[in-house]
Amino acid sequence: MKRLIRIVGTRDDFLLVIIFQVFLLLQFPPIHQCAAEIYKYQDINGAVHFTADSASIPKGAEILQVFGTDDGDTDNSSSEQHQEQPSSQDEIIVSVLHNLVKVYHATHTYSKKDFFVCADMAMDVWNMIETKGINARIAAGNINKARANWKEYNHAWVVAEISPDRWVALEITRGTVVRGNENKNYYRGYFFNTPRELKEHVDLKKRIRELSIRTGALQKQLKEVKKEYEQGLKKHRDLVDECEKKYPDQRLSQTRFGKYRELRDKIAEQATVVKGLEERGKQLAGIIKTNIEELKNIEQRLDQPVERLKFN
Repeated sequence: MKRLIRIVGTRDDFLLVIIFQVFLLLQFPPIHQCAAEIYKYQDINGAVHFTADSASIPKGAEILQVFGTDDGDTDNSSSEQHQEQPSSQDEIIVSVLHNLVKVYHATHTYSKKDFFVCADMAMDVWNMIETKGINARIAAGNINKARANWKEYNHAWVVAEISPDRWVALEITRGTVVRGNENKNYYRGYFFNTPRELKEHVDLKKRIRELSIRTGALQKQLKEVKKEYEQGLKKHRDLVDECEKKYPDQRLSQTRFGKYRELRDKIAEQATVVKGLEERGKQLAGIIKTNIEELKNIEQRLDQPVERLKFN
């Protein structure tokens, strides 16, 4: 009998514990840390919007895409930033972009400070932004010099349109957003609508670099050829002068005539050397001229008006 009472009492206690746990769950629902969702939707008029509040999406609107920000990030250094939801549509988009470039930076290696390397990375990020349905452009410029021209452009990055004709810059090599009040140079330069346009620009800059190096080497060769030509021409003239002094007339003995013939052969041989150097010089000068003309044509194509974008 005592055993039966103990069993019944234990079962009642168990039921009480279950009831108490259910009560606690109802009063204090569990807290889940998860990434905040951003909704991209199109209203009945065809306008595209972004929002972090799904309840604010009007009836009849079509949700185009749902993606997350890094609000669930466990990094304590940025937890305060993640606790606040963006206050406007522009800031919602900036939050999405910041998360995107941050993740890209964390998963890619920027191994060399070179314009052509950061241009490749910029094309990657441009594609990722466009895939999210946000208008983007690829920038080429100089973030350290306000009045730099295209010859001084040494960096590439991406700008995204967060509202009509309003842009924000993304520094891929650091994984950050750069506002206009932080550095206006990110909003000045050449801005390309597609990677193809940037590739054409990059190819032209590569061609200029290759042509400049090659033309410099040819000019150095031409300088050496000119020097050899002048030395060879002087030697030829010295031989002619020597011949005229030693053999002023044609009345020569058989011995002297033999020496005269030897000297004339040297003069002819040296004339051939001089002629060869002259032809080589003309050939080099022609190639250099062609290269310089091509360089000028490329420079004209690259020398376009500098563009300035509006920023928030």
